[in-house]
Amino acid sequence: MAMQSRRFSGLPLIGILAIIYFIAGKLGLMLASLHASASPVWPSAGIALAALLLLGYRAWPAIFVGAFLVNVTTAGNVATSLAIATGNTLEALVGVWLVNRFAVGAYVFDRPQGVFKFALAAGISAVISPAFGVTSLAVAGFADWANYGAIWLTWWLGDATGDLVFTPLVLLWSVASKRRWNKKEAAEVGALLLLLVLLSGVAFGGWPAVSARNYPIALICGSVVIWIAIRFTQRETATGIFILSAIAVWGTLHGFGPFVSETENQSLLALQWWTAVLSITAMALSAGTAERRRREEELQQQKRVVESGNRTKDHFPAMLSHELRTPITPVISPLKSLETERAQTEEDRWVEPTPDLQLRIAHLLLMDVAGYSKLSNNEQIELLQQLNQIVRSTKCFRAAEASGKLNRVPMGDGMALLFFRNPEEPVRCAFEISRALQDRPRIRLRMGVHSGPVSRIIDVNDKTNFAGSGINVAQRVLDCGDAGHILLSAHVAEDLAQYRQWQPCLHDLGECEVKHGLHLHLFNFYKENLGNPQVPEKLRRRRGWKEGSEIVRPVSLRRRPRSLLVITLVVAALAMVISSLTFFQRVSLRMTSSTPPEETASNGTVLIPEKSIAILPFENLSGDKANAYFAEGIHDEILMRLSKIADLKVISRTSTQHYKSAPDNLPAIAKQLGVAHILKGRIQKSGDAVRVNVQLIRAADDSQLWADTFDRKLTDIFSVESEMAKAIADQLQAKLTGHEEEEIAAKPTDNPKAYDAYLRGLAYTQKTYPTSANVLGAQKYLREAVRLDPKFALGWALLSYVDARGYITQSVQPTVALREEARQAAETALTLQPNLGEAVVAKGAYHYWILKDYDTAVRYFEQARQFLPNSSLIPELLAYVARRRGQWDRSKAYSNEAERLDPHNVNILTQQATTDVALRRFP
Repeated sequence: MAMQSRRFSGLPLIGILAIIYFIAGKLGLMLASLHASASPVWPSAGIALAALLLLGYRAWPAIFVGAFLVNVTTAGNVATSLAIATGNTLEALVGVWLVNRFAVGAYVFDRPQGVFKFALAAGISAVISPAFGVTSLAVAGFADWANYGAIWLTWWLGDATGDLVFTPLVLLWSVASKRRWNKKEAAEVGALLLLLVLLSGVAFGGWPAVSARNYPIALICGSVVIWIAIRFTQRETATGIFILSAIAVWGTLHGFGPFVSETENQSLLALQWWTAVLSITAMALSAGTAERRRREEELQQQKRVVESGNRTKDHFPAMLSHELRTPITPVISPLKSLETERAQTEEDRWVEPTPDLQLRIAHLLLMDVAGYSKLSNNEQIELLQQLNQIVRSTKCFRAAEASGKLNRVPMGDGMALLFFRNPEEPVRCAFEISRALQDRPRIRLRMGVHSGPVSRIIDVNDKTNFAGSGINVAQRVLDCGDAGHILLSAHVAEDLAQYRQWQPCLHDLGECEVKHGLHLHLFNFYKENLGNPQVPEKLRRRRGWKEGSEIVRPVSLRRRPRSLLVITLVVAALAMVISSLTFFQRVSLRMTSSTPPEETASNGTVLIPEKSIAILPFENLSGDKANAYFAEGIHDEILMRLSKIADLKVISRTSTQHYKSAPDNLPAIAKQLGVAHILKGRIQKSGDAVRVNVQLIRAADDSQLWADTFDRKLTDIFSVESEMAKAIADQLQAKLTGHEEEEIAAKPTDNPKAYDAYLRGLAYTQKTYPTSANVLGAQKYLREAVRLDPKFALGWALLSYVDARGYITQSVQPTVALREEARQAAETALTLQPNLGEAVVAKGAYHYWILKDYDTAVRYFEQARQFLPNSSLIPELLAYVARRRGQWDRSKAYSNEAERLDPHNVNILTQQATTDVALRRFP
């Protein structure tokens, strides 16, 4: 059930919430693989939604600040981070509005229909954040439009599942539960949670054979969650879902369980779909069970009231002690009232005759006049006449009477109205009566509302009347109030909370002890100048309310004090950090195996992809051998352009440089490199004229597939590179995305001298080892390149990479100036060209080699993979990081991937051997 959100003041709570959101967001982005800003596991969405449901809309700045800090320290720039933060904040606000409007707010999990409405609200509101985030990243160049759909789906599912898993967890643990475990129930809860952990380990832990082989046995875990949902409350169910989800994510990332797929992102998406369905099912079942349990408890309580009333029938004089103090009043007042009141028809007394003793659920409005016994007889008669006239003139009374859904029972100092359509009728009538009484301050009326069973009976005077526990409880509710009060039982308040217009009028008073030791949960019903906002005197006396604190503010049902809420948020943050260290360590990322499934035939032979190519070093035909750097540079640039095409397999330069002598046995070389095509070429440079001759060979039959000769001026060398790369892609029938076509046709610089200096520096970086001479030579020419063209992003990126590599290898003095140049060069490259893969790699290398910030380095390397899908350098660097962090299996998987793209790279093979020796894996 949802009440009006609790008010809060001050910045500390917003600060705590922003910190929790930031921590949760960082942990979630550690699992991002498709894009640095899109994670299929996003707990921050659920935390934000729960926080706004608990604290109200005024907590939105915490969400905005937390989301901005998460993204500005991850990827993109300030503009994209502001856009993403706006989307995340709007998503939470819209989600809260939908839940409050259609799903009874913070008590959405009290009923099954509320759970399903919440799931729908979560799915709808989760559309907003990816709409803002993915679009802004794509427009700014930080995301590829070709991957827009996949990134959007990952983003949306992560947010929606975060709502389904974390919102009930935070919300329900912030509510004071009435149910207390006894020793037996506590033992059962502990046993069930332990069983859930064990079965989750079987399904996702990897140690049993069924888990390691990824058999579909995850449903056994769901059965335990269903058990918890039936036996206990929604709180325990949400906890079980969280535990299962955490272990499942951990296992899936390690490659265990039935949801493991080709890529990490696909695996997590499949897991999150299953988690979402399980969460909705279990929470709805738990809510239904809890609702049934509440109904049974209410019936038992009403049964006790009836039994207590039956036991007191023999003590009639004691029960009428109030009337006996004024013995003539009960006799005279009804007689005078009958004389002056218009004659009641049979239809007035009961409109819908029913068989005797047939129970019906009535919505009762009881009212009596405070201080009635102190009035004179004439005053009493006049007052009751006025009250009857007011009640009969209300619109609600006339409508119910006309429809035959109303019964009126006179009482000594008031009356009881029995409505039979819906719980709104008595409270609407109470407001109408309260409004009419504003012109008659002498009538000090109090009212009580309850819904419960009643039955029609024949009294000793052969008159039809009503009795039942519903009337008894309504009388107890009425007795707790003072003049002007409209008090409601918790049962009626829960029903009214389904209607948005009544939610601000419900004010929780807590429990009150009434006759016979029974406890009723009461609500004060008022708005503006209707009703009485003061705490009833009966509750003030028993609870010791201080003077000046009588005004009751709108509060949520069963809500704990704000201090406990703050403690809950802090504890939740600590629990999240601890659980994340256990389950969400970045070590758990699972990589694909060394040889993709499509490359291995059933008989064990290696299948060579048709769209694969190796570019042999170009032969330098220039008379001046000093121009060798130019031939190597053009070769590397063409290789770099082709490597950006995801539909191609392109062998890295390190493995092809061994064939500089232009061998004749090209089919054998192609087989060694695992490609279907070979590109060889010749370059001749004379002054400012360049001739490039290339041949594309099909290795299967050693036939020429395509050949061309390009004669260009040195200033037009870029067009040669782009034309050549486009022609090769067309010959191999590779599918290019719009972004890939732009990358192939891109002109890195308009300054030929800067490009020449870049090619000279690039030649130094291709040396076998970064000696001091090689590093200094590369720095010299690269600095010259960016000096000649400060907007040369590729030059800045390579300079940063050379500085970082020289810093870690100590080929040059690792000074503060060198470190600062590496940082500035990487940031300049990213600023000039945010979607340049080489710039992203350079920023990752800076964090890895210089700052030793492995988490950030991995994030940049993973982001660079979408721009450089055929780069062997990226998985090689990821393998180094993984091994340094003790992630041996993951390091091995990364090395295998690098070897597939660069099979003759000595460094990669050496590192693989080192890893195998450390793991004592010998052939």
